Amino acid sequence: MSTTYLLYTEIKLDGEWVCVCPYVKYNGKEHLVTTYESGSRSYFGATYDKMRELDVGIKFPEGLSQVLKEKFYDNVIAKKQDDGYEEYDPENTLDYYRHVIVCVPLHALQSALPSAPGLKYQYHGIFHKNDVYRYESGDTEYIEPISHKEYAALDEKEKEAYVYYEYDDNMEWPYYVKRIIQLAQNDIMRYIDATAKWGKEYEARIIAFAL
Repeated sequence: MSTTYLLYTEIKLDGEWVCVCPYVKYNGKEHLVTTYESGSRSYFGATYDKMRELDVGIKFPEGLSQVLKEKFYDNVIAKKQDDGYEEYDPENTLDYYRHVIVCVPLHALQSALPSAPGLKYQYHGIFHKNDVYRYESGDTEYIEPISHKEYAALDEKEKEAYVYYEYDDNMEWPYYVKRIIQLAQNDIMRYIDATAKWGKEYEARIIAFAL
C-alpha cells in the first residue's frame, strides 16, 4: 500500500495559527499547495519517522489553522457525514487522522540537522568528476571518494579529473529536512510580504500527514 506525505507550513501571528501555503487556480477552483509532498515511502519514510520523533503533538482538528481544518475536516469528515455515506463512521476517520498527523516546530527541524564545524553537508571528500556528474544526474545513488593518500600519489594531470565535493544522501532524512526548511521559509516570506506583516514575531511549524 502506497503512502502520500503532505506537508504544510503554519505560523502563529497575533496569537492565531495561520497556514501560509499558497493557492493555485485549476479548472476554475483554488487549490491549496503543499510546502512539500512525496509519494515514496522508500525515499521519504525516514524523514517522516524523524519528524515523528520531533512531534510535539496537536489536537485534530481543533489545533489546526482554519485553512487546514477546512481541508482535512470540514471537507472530508464532516462532509461525508452530512452527505449520509452509508456505514460511515466519523470517529474511525478521526482516529485515523489523529494517528497520521505530525506537528513539528520549524526550529526543532533546524536543530535536528547534524552539524560539524565548517561543513554544511553529511558527506565530503575528493571524488572523480565523472562520479559527481553521475550522482547529480541521478545515474547512481552512491559515490566513493578517494583517500588523501591516493590523491597525493596522482600526478598533476590525473588530479585534474578530481574535485572536492560535499553532498547529502538523498535516501536519508537530512537531505529532505533541508529542503523542507527552505521551502517553508519561502512560504513564510511570501505570506508575510503578501499580508504586510513585516517585522512581526511569529512561531513556525510543519504539519505533516501520511495518508
